[in-house]
Parts: sequence; structure tokens; C-alpha cells
Amino acid sequence: PVGDPDLQDVSDTFALNVSVPQTETYTGMAIDGPLANARVFVDIDGDEVWDQGEHHTFTDANAEFSLTSNQVGDLVVTTTAETIDTLSGVSVSGLTLKAPKGAAVFSPMTTLLADLEADGLSRADAQAKIKTAMGLSDITDLDLMTFNPMGQGVSTADQAKYLNANAQVVGALKTLASLVESSSSDSSVTE
Repeated sequence: PVGDPDLQDVSDTFALNVSVPQTETYTGMAIDGPLANARVFVDIDGDEVWDQGEHHTFTDANAEFSLTSNQVGDLVVTTTAETIDTLSGVSVSGLTLKAPKGAAVFSPMTTLLADLEADGLSRADAQAKIKTAMGLSDITDLDLMTFNPMGQGVSTADQAKYLNANAQVVGALKTLASLVESSSSDSSVTE
């Protein structure tokens, strides 16, 4: 109604905030030994499994990748029977690697780092704990976020130490996964 005092302050304008994901280009390397043909994807649903529609790419023969995406989520690297450790020539399947945002490498060490940070440890504390536990403290200037054991200037002793630590982590994770799988498929009940 015209002249209604309750409607005199009503405005015919409004503001609408729309968030448009920004396109980003991610680059890095997958290492458990250099991993060629590993899938790198934006995990938009957080399940660490590639799903149809999640932007992805594969690592090249040098284990490097570049992925441009406007999707929001963490990057995850997964391996299949087609993934090859280019150092040994062995197929590496069933491996899932993560890293904190901003990492240049994805490895078993960065996977531990991401998990420890998710549990509330600072990056510095998480790195210190991993380096100590895995016997990597004496590698000079070791930053788990960027360390490439195949890089120039890395001694063969440091390279071997780091790659052996990766193998220990992968071995432990595979053992735990098989224990969980076998216990979940065991239908016997004990009382």
C-alpha cells in the first residue's frame, strides 16, 4: 500500500556474493623412487580416490607433473600397475601419496607430513619428528616439502638414506593395510 510507514525503508537493491574458484597450475614430482605414469588429481570430495570428474593428469617419464584446475581440493597421487619406479624399473601399484599445500614433491615422507599436520602438529615439529624417526636428521638442509633425492648435488649416501626411509614407510603402510583387509574379511567372531 502506498504510504505504508513499514515499507518506506525497503530498498530495491541487494548484494550477492559469488565465489568463483580460481584456476591454479600445480607442478611437482612423485617420488618413491621417481614414479612415472602415476595419476595426480584434485580430490574434491576428500576420499583420496580418483573419481570421474576430478581433474587429473599423469606424471611423465621424469616423475614430474603439471595440472591446471579450478577445482577445490587437495592434490593426491595414486599408482596403478602402469606406474613405474624409473630407478628400479619395477611397477608400483596401490600407493597413495599426499603432501601439504605448496609442496614440490609427493612422497611417503610428505604423506606422513600431511597426516601429522592434519593431526595438529606445526610443519616444523612434524618435519623434525619425521627426520628423527626415519634417521634423516643428518641430511643437510633437508626440507621434506621440496627434497628431490634425484636432484643435483644430492650425495649418493643421502639419496640412499632417503629412498630407504621411503621404502620403510611404504612397507609399513602396506603391512598395516593388509592387516586391516584380512581382519575385515575375517568373519569369525571370538567371545
